[in-house]
Amino acid sequence: MVGFTEQETIELIKEVLPEKTEEEQKEILKIIEKNYDGYRFSELNQEHTYNSTLVMYYLSSYVQEGMAPISLLDINIAANFSKLENILTLKGNEYSEKILTDAIQGNLLQGSIIDKFELTTMPIDEQVIQSMLFYFGYLTIKENDLLDVEYGIPNYAMGEIYNDYFINLIQKSGIKLNTQKVREAALQIGREGKIDKICMLVEEYLKDLGNISWQRYDEKYVQSYMHALLRLNERFNVYLEYNVKDNKYIDVAVFKRENVGIKYQAIIELKYIKKENAKTEEEKQKAIQEKRKQAIEQIQAYSQDERLPHDNMKKFIVIYVGQKLELLEEIE
Repeated sequence: MVGFTEQETIELIKEVLPEKTEEEQKEILKIIEKNYDGYRFSELNQEHTYNSTLVMYYLSSYVQEGMAPISLLDINIAANFSKLENILTLKGNEYSEKILTDAIQGNLLQGSIIDKFELTTMPIDEQVIQSMLFYFGYLTIKENDLLDVEYGIPNYAMGEIYNDYFINLIQKSGIKLNTQKVREAALQIGREGKIDKICMLVEEYLKDLGNISWQRYDEKYVQSYMHALLRLNERFNVYLEYNVKDNKYIDVAVFKRENVGIKYQAIIELKYIKKENAKTEEEKQKAIQEKRKQAIEQIQAYSQDERLPHDNMKKFIVIYVGQKLELLEEIE
């Protein structure tokens, strides 16, 4: 009911898929771990648990279809971000956008766990919202000491729910997403190994986003927006700030999923220059070249990580100045 330990999950894979080799079972465990593991419900216990509902959903697809499910989430879970929204917007609290953007951008949220709620009388602040998200499994303990805990999204699958809500929030603000264009842009990466369509879509929507009160024009937010659009396609696993060795982070990583017929995958180093830092053409070109040099060095460093999938991996640098795409370059 609460979750499976890693050992229980290993035993379950063996029991449900005895025809798989030991190596194949280990690969299945890796996928399940990345997507469904990561829950810590106690400050006293370091062991993670796996989401039991989603582990069973994933393995059931192997039993019934002979392959992994196309969608990482059971449709009943994927379509229901209303509980997340209800918590974030409780009493119209002023912290919802901050908590949401910090969570999807991979920033750890600090606070203490509240164990008693009197919602009719107590003020609704960040600690209350974070604690409720924790109890419902939307956040989990990443680090803790005697005074505080640091929360984060447990796993990739739970990040899907945040992403759906983030896109819904943008659409509620009056911006219409052309889902066919988003789909075509993502498929261009997988089929052609190109990213010009998604880059132009981000430019198009950046102009519309200027009227949203909570929109912040900075590098992290532009990365988040590209990441959110790409995650709408279920043929990829798309990561924001993907961790590689030496504690380095790829801005946006687009990895193909198993059994979906995708050829290419990509890593993207995305840079953003504020318009006030590029008032003249000379200032703009200087800033672009500085960012380009920095991005090339970062891409080359990421490529050294042997854990990174290298099968048909494309590497790109993308630079926006204000709301305009100024540079798109593939790095060999």
